Amino acid sequence: MEKKIKHKEVKKILKTNEFEEMIFRLRESFNKQKDNFIITGIIVIVLIAGITFYLNNKKSIEEKAEKIITRANFLLTRPVVDSKEANMYGMFKSKEEKYEKAIDAYQEIIQTYKGAKALPNAYLGVANAYFNIEKYKEALEYYNTFIEKFPKNELISEALFGRSFVFYEMGQFKEALADLKIIMEKYPQTLNIKDVKIKAAQCYLKLNDTASAKTILQSFQQTDGIYWYGIAKNILEGIQ
Repeated sequence: MEKKIKHKEVKKILKTNEFEEMIFRLRESFNKQKDNFIITGIIVIVLIAGITFYLNNKKSIEEKAEKIITRANFLLTRPVVDSKEANMYGMFKSKEEKYEKAIDAYQEIIQTYKGAKALPNAYLGVANAYFNIEKYKEALEYYNTFIEKFPKNELISEALFGRSFVFYEMGQFKEALADLKIIMEKYPQTLNIKDVKIKAAQCYLKLNDTASAKTILQSFQQTDGIYWYGIAKNILEGIQ
């Protein structure tokens, strides 16, 4: 007589079969996805290596650009002497030579390290250098580029101030005054604000607006410093 299988034993067998079937399916699924896992792992490794290389390269670029900025700024501190042996002692035979050398250094950053943090300084450095050797057209080009490319940079007020001087020297007093007004309105805490106000007063005088010039000049107090108070007072005495 055939032995009957108890209900509990049947459930146990069914559970065992289900478990084995689940393991089998997982194994099959893993085998199918194994190649995908391998490819995904390779991609992750490549991405990590790429990011690491990018960060290291960026750090190297920043360091190189900063060294060039330091060198360019150092050149501007060197004296100019009328001597054939000037270059031998790290000096320059003319003002033009000194500023041209600095421009070359700044240009190296502009042309080679376009993504460096020092890039705004380089543009402003070139503009200032051209201004100092009275190449106003070139200076204006670089001031304009700076203002267009870096409107939120911390040096924006310096760029506007530099451009106002170029406009002033070119006889474009309205344009110069417009830049100076922007500085006085948006950047009143800038370190050279007193110089800005004096230049604005001079622009008003060039435009025959004596009343506005006086208003600015009369705003200077002795607490602003003897130097600035004295300049404002001297200009006022000249127009009264």
